[in-house]
Amino acid sequence: MKKRWSIRSIVMMGLLCGLSVVLGTVLSIKVIPLTGVYKLNLSLNLLPVQLAGYCCGPAGGFLVGFLADLLKWLVNPMGAYHPGFGFSMGMIGFVPSIIAHLFRRRRVRMAHDLDPEWLNGLTWFVVFPGIAVAQVLFSLFLNSFWIATIFGENMYALMPIRIVNAIIMIPLYSTLVRQCGRLISRLESNRSANIEPTQEHTEPKPEDSDKHPVRPAV
Repeated sequence: MKKRWSIRSIVMMGLLCGLSVVLGTVLSIKVIPLTGVYKLNLSLNLLPVQLAGYCCGPAGGFLVGFLADLLKWLVNPMGAYHPGFGFSMGMIGFVPSIIAHLFRRRRVRMAHDLDPEWLNGLTWFVVFPGIAVAQVLFSLFLNSFWIATIFGENMYALMPIRIVNAIIMIPLYSTLVRQCGRLISRLESNRSANIEPTQEHTEPKPEDSDKHPVRPAV
């Protein structure tokens, strides 16, 4: 794997960042009022962030997560911007990729290019621990702390419904990441297979001097 991002990887991160913003704003559902202001936000906006970490390395996951949170606030601002949520979202893209490298006993590289073999090897049992750790530490606890700080509510009053949400979303995210990873791996493998034949050059073979000796001019 490469130590820096190719143009394809940068474009991939841009698309995943935009998709996360769309899933977090247009296609999100705010239900279950937990306080007078805050409501639980149900969406799949973390899926593109997690995919960015697996496809482009931990640094790619953090960058996509942080920028997606910032862009989501610019599209739909709710009060002053709080960078803590951007940090949490970035770490949700960063941590699962780190843990996946450790589970597969692979040297961690902060930034790497799309690798079909690596993505195809991300089994559910490799993906699940990293997503679970990130969701519990940053989505469940740290984001609950930010919410309680902003709205002046009791942090522990937010926990029951957020725990139920985490129990549902962690296996769902693990399954979706696994399936999306296999799909991206298949598309990258097909693209590489289609490009290789076009890069082969058919050079004319040199004439065999033994079979076709050159006669001296008379």
